[in-house]
Amino acid sequence: MNKPSAPSAWQLLVISLPSNRATPRMRVWRALKGLGAAVLRDGVYLLPGSPAAHAAFTQQALAVKRSGGTAQVLRVDAPEAEQDRQFRALFDRAGEYARTRSRK
Repeated sequence: MNKPSAPSAWQLLVISLPSNRATPRMRVWRALKGLGAAVLRDGVYLLPGSPAAHAAFTQQALAVKRSGGTAQVLRVDAPEAEQDRQFRALFDRAGEYARTRSRK
């Protein structure tokens, strides 16, 4: 019998920048995209929990605050297996990879 797995830990970054701050907004967006962060909604980003993810989100939070915005870095546990599966699916790049391969 399979033992249920413990919920996975995730890092969440919640940011808000003034709408007139396009340059910092783009800088942060590019950095988060480069990290592979999933977008849960505008200003809410998710990474699998790790010290590196926490450090990366903390660095971006500081950049947001220096630009006059607000930011929180939070640790989140998926409350149930289905939520954990949904979070994990946000990082499945198989479809994107297949589309890229088919363009060759």
